[in-house]
Amino acid sequence: MTLKKYIKKVATGPKGNSDLTLEEASDMMKLLLSDDVSDVEKASFLVGWRLKPETNLEYKGALKSIYDLSKKTIVEKSFELGFPFDGKNDSPYLFPHTAKFLSKVGVRLVITGCERIPAKDGLTTKVVVEELKKNGMLLDFHYFDRKDYLPNLTKLSEMRNQIGLRTALNTLEKFSKVAQSQYGATGVFHKPYVNKYADIFKEELTRFMLIAGNEGAPELCKKSKVWIVENDEMNEFLVDPEEFGIFPENFLE
Repeated sequence: MTLKKYIKKVATGPKGNSDLTLEEASDMMKLLLSDDVSDVEKASFLVGWRLKPETNLEYKGALKSIYDLSKKTIVEKSFELGFPFDGKNDSPYLFPHTAKFLSKVGVRLVITGCERIPAKDGLTTKVVVEELKKNGMLLDFHYFDRKDYLPNLTKLSEMRNQIGLRTALNTLEKFSKVAQSQYGATGVFHKPYVNKYADIFKEELTRFMLIAGNEGAPELCKKSKVWIVENDEMNEFLVDPEEFGIFPENFLE
C-alpha cells in the first residue's frame, strides 16, 4: 500500500498539482490511517496537500473515511463541542460549566481529546478532563479520547509534532461524531474558514454553530460573532456573553 500516486498529485509544484476527486480523497484518508503506509509518505503527503492547498471536496471525501473508520458510541440528545486539539494558552476552558447548563435541559455535552498536536503548545481538553477526574469532580459531560475511537489518527500525533505545522487534519478532527450527535459547534479563527467549515460539515450535522471564539475555540470570553448553519442557510449573529449574565472571568475564581 502506498500514497505515492496522491503525493504526485499534490506535491509536484504549482504547474503539476491537481485536486483529488471525492473518491480519491476518501481512499487517500484510508491509506493515511493505515499501518501499512510509512510515516515518510504520510508526512510528505500532508505537507504537499497543505501547500497545494486542500479543496472543500477533498475535505469532504477525507472526512467520510474518518467517520467510517471511527468507533461510535451513541449518546442520545447530545451536542458535540469541537475544540482544536492543539489546546489553549490565553483563555480558560468553559465547557465544564456549559455542560451543567445543558444537563438541566436534558442535553448531554460531548467533548473529545487526545495528546497535543501542532501548532500551538497549549493546554488540551484531555489534560483538563484528567485533572477534573484526579480531583474527584463529577463530570456532567461525555468525554471520548481519540486513542479509543480512532487510534490510527492518534498514532500520527508523534509524526505531526515532528513536522511542527498545521495540516488538514487540524480541520478534519474538530468534529468526531463519535456520539452520533446531530448538533454541535466549533471555533473559527480566520473569517475565510467560516464558509469553508459551513460547506464541509453541513452534510454531517443537522444544525451547528461556528464561533469566533478565543484561540479558535468554540467558547466566548468576549463579544464575538456566531454563525448558525442549517441545511444551506447560514445566519450571522453578534453575541455578547454579558447580555446573558455570563462573565467568563468569574469562572477563573
